[in-house]
Amino acid sequence: MPSFLRALKYCSTWALVLVAGSALAQKRELVIGGIPEAPLRWQANDGQFKGYDVEIIDHIMKRLHIPYRIELVDSPARLVRNSQAKPSPYDMVFSHSYTHDRVEYLRYPGQSHVRFHWNFFLRKEDEGKFVFNRYSDLAGIPIGVTRGFAYSDEFLRAITEVPLTVDVVATNKVQLDKLLAKRFDLVPLNTKSTLWEARARGILPRISYLPNPIKDRPYFNAFVKSSSYPRMADLIARYDATLLEMKRDGSLTRIQARYGFDKGPERPAP
Repeated sequence: MPSFLRALKYCSTWALVLVAGSALAQKRELVIGGIPEAPLRWQANDGQFKGYDVEIIDHIMKRLHIPYRIELVDSPARLVRNSQAKPSPYDMVFSHSYTHDRVEYLRYPGQSHVRFHWNFFLRKEDEGKFVFNRYSDLAGIPIGVTRGFAYSDEFLRAITEVPLTVDVVATNKVQLDKLLAKRFDLVPLNTKSTLWEARARGILPRISYLPNPIKDRPYFNAFVKSSSYPRMADLIARYDATLLEMKRDGSLTRIQARYGFDKGPERPAP
């Protein structure tokens, strides 16, 4: 065989290997990390993951023909550590607001999939007892907080500068129970998620929240910078294009409506 034909055959073989390798790499599962927080994301008794975030991701990844796997951990601090690891076990993380600290290890897409308010929740019996116009109004009032949550820069500064009296726990799922048990008097929580949980648990008549939000921001399913997933920039562009298409064709609104996220903040019944 002439030398140029042998060279052509050699190059063709390696080209096929590279194409096949690339195809296999793209079939690797995309791993998405998060913490359980109904109605955004939770694992049902049958082992299936459910929730608003899950429906959004499932819709997008099916359109993109990308297999994925969800991993939920109870500790926000552990989620942060895993996201910062090099390499990270995650390729994406669910529903993060933008902060300067997070941009060090996360890549935010251009499109947000939801906007959330966070408010200070209190027991219904204590309505009218507290006022929140500035953080100094809350001096001396016991407040529950969850380690690893980025509530707002102003609130985090106020904890040390006012200072505020805080009770720190590792997981958010105990906060409503601790509030009702009078372990503290206020707790900052995602307003829509908390009202959804309280209604599902039958405790909505026992809670309320202060009107001024501590946070009102868009949330993003963010991509982890230290991920080993191939062609991440291309994936982010395709994710953005698909989410924008969902906004235009009404599919995002339909998912939001199933969870009440298409409405403004509501108040517990008087």
